[in-house]
Amino acid sequence: QPLVLLPLLGGCSAAYLISSFMMKNTIYTEKVARRGFLVPTEYSADDLEQQSVKNAYTKDVVSLKSNQTIAGVRRWLVEKKIDSHHHGFPVLDDNDKLLGVITYRDIIEAKAPLDQSITRLITRPPAVVYEDSSLRVASDHMVLEGVGRLPVVSRDNPGKMIGIISRSDILSMHDKRLRETYKKMRNIRIKKSLKKIADEPKD
Repeated sequence: QPLVLLPLLGGCSAAYLISSFMMKNTIYTEKVARRGFLVPTEYSADDLEQQSVKNAYTKDVVSLKSNQTIAGVRRWLVEKKIDSHHHGFPVLDDNDKLLGVITYRDIIEAKAPLDQSITRLITRPPAVVYEDSSLRVASDHMVLEGVGRLPVVSRDNPGKMIGIISRSDILSMHDKRLRETYKKMRNIRIKKSLKKIADEPKD
């Protein structure tokens, strides 16, 4: 019956989409999951892939200038001035071009002469991330580069820093999603409980 083919395909497609959203595992892997085995292929969206860097990065960045000396910056850190509590600091030249990133430990444990420029502590080109990249790209880049923060740049001008994103920024976005999910689940459980109480027979 050719006329039945189109409704049949539509029904199968609708059933597949509904099961993908409602079931954590497929019908083929459900028994395996119930036995306690980890099923790697699940129909769940990667939240970090859905979130953009531009929604999580910090715009007010505490940076250092290339003409500052190691001694001056170290004194600034030891005296615990305002905004000196960060663990990493981007270094900019006179034209605000990003030269690299140095850490608190690099400055405190510097072996170079203290009257030298802070740029002596830069050991490699800066690892950056674009503002339109996903948080998954940013987190993977941090792991691959072995860093805890990434300067954020635009694709139009990759040499100019517009912000910075750290591991704590990514975790904050993840924490926000978890709390929103927990709140929704809690509301659903409360509504179900109230409905169950309302449906109970009264003496």
